[in-house]
Amino acid sequence: MSYKIVTTKWGVFTVLGACCYLYEFILTIAGVNNYTDVTRFTACGTVKTTTYSSVKDAEAAASAVYDLPILLVTIWHMIEWLRWTTFLTMTLVDANLIPLFYFLGLAIPYGFIICIVVIISRFSGNQNADDCVASQPERARYLSL
Repeated sequence: MSYKIVTTKWGVFTVLGACCYLYEFILTIAGVNNYTDVTRFTACGTVKTTTYSSVKDAEAAASAVYDLPILLVTIWHMIEWLRWTTFLTMTLVDANLIPLFYFLGLAIPYGFIICIVVIISRFSGNQNADDCVASQPERARYLSL
C-alpha cells in the first residue's frame, strides 16, 4: 500500500485502521490489567506444596506462572498499537509515515512466535499452568484469547 492510496481514500482507511487500533488498544489494556491482576498472588500448582522462606517469595512464585507469557503478549500488542497509531496519523494528518509503518511491521513474526509460545505454555499440560487456571482465571483467560 502506498502513501498516495492511503491519503486519497482516507475515509475507508481511517475506518479500517480505527478497528485495528481499537482492537490492539483494548488488548494492550487487558494485558496490563491481567499482568497486575489481584489473583496473581493466589497459590497454585507446585507453589501450594512448596515451602517458602517468606510470603513474598510464595507470592512471587505464584505470579511467575503466567507473568512472562502475559508480558510478551502485551509487548506485542503495544507494538501493534503503535503501528496502527502511525497508520491513523498517516491517513488523518497526511504525513508520509509508510517507512515507520513498515518498520513496525517487522514485529509481526515476533507476534506469531509469541502466539505459539503462549499456546504451548498455557495448554502444554504443565501442572503449574493447569492448576493455575482455577486459581488465576482472568490471567488464564487472557492467554486463551
